[in-house]
Amino acid sequence: MLGDLFRRRRFGMRPTLDVIRRVLAEIGNPQRSAPSIHITGSKGKGSVATMSEAILRAHGRRTGLFTSPHLVSYRERMRINGVPIPPQEVVSGLGRIEEISDRLERSGAIDRAPTFF
Repeated sequence: MLGDLFRRRRFGMRPTLDVIRRVLAEIGNPQRSAPSIHITGSKGKGSVATMSEAILRAHGRRTGLFTSPHLVSYRERMRINGVPIPPQEVVSGLGRIEEISDRLERSGAIDRAPTFF
């Protein structure tokens, strides 16, 4: 399953959000249901995100953290309360997105598959 993800196009992307917006709509727009902190910039994003997550967790908040790139395992990118997501969750999630994006492409709702990112 991860092999399929890593084979996805990484470069030559068209800078629009059309495809991901359509895929997210199909799964109920989960990004709208959780408060989040989006950290941007050219240096230190991973450190700031990790420290922010640790502070929130120390105050009893349930946290999710996404960082990129990973060093050893793809699972490092996604952590819930400081713990990398289980392998079966990666496989299940990727399978669900693959199924949805394939269906949307076949129906013409999107004109290309989602990229790696």
